[in-house]
Amino acid sequence: MNSQKIAYVGIFAALYTVIGMIPAFPLVGSSATMSFSEVLKPFNGIFLNPYYGFLATGIGAFVLSLINPSLPFGPAYFIVPAVGSLQAGFLAYKKWKGGAVLLGALIVIWYFFDTGRIVWYYPFLHCMALFLIIFTGKKLPELLKSKYIVVSLFIISFCATLTTHLTGSIFFLNMYSPPPEVFEKVIFIYPVERLIFTILSTVLCYAILKGGFIDRDRWKLL
Repeated sequence: MNSQKIAYVGIFAALYTVIGMIPAFPLVGSSATMSFSEVLKPFNGIFLNPYYGFLATGIGAFVLSLINPSLPFGPAYFIVPAVGSLQAGFLAYKKWKGGAVLLGALIVIWYFFDTGRIVWYYPFLHCMALFLIIFTGKKLPELLKSKYIVVSLFIISFCATLTTHLTGSIFFLNMYSPPPEVFEKVIFIYPVERLIFTILSTVLCYAILKGGFIDRDRWKLL
């Protein structure tokens, strides 16, 4: 990794940490609060690439967990948001098969747990995201350079946001062993939360791209 790439990762990591200190709304089923850093998970993957995006978000989230020890999952917290950036990067940089495998594996892991089999319908929205990856993933990078850029950004952000969410749900289930009722009562709430963050991420990425603030082609990070 050369100095330019290190600088990109550092800038995006710092941005994630700062934005992560701005609260959005309470995390359902937990005493923690979600922050507007949710919007930056797809953002980092789209504008860096899957690997540098993963690294930038992971570093930013790790620093954030040191500043705010109340964040869930302890030292492992950084993995959850970083996976979302990895997914966004896969879809934005012609690696949709990796994205499909990633989300598909998470859905399968959900059903390894007793609670996952009881609340079998919980990942219905994640299955929808997997469907979108399989049937549109190949076209998403091309659509980013077309008049359908908003559609591409929305699908990428949606799939990345749902990948992050299921990763967090699995961590929560594995580390805290909550009863099935916890997931049952949020079945109609989490889709609204994720849709809000998907829209915000789409708007942010579109504004940055159309405003010419960042040129993905000039960076040539892959």
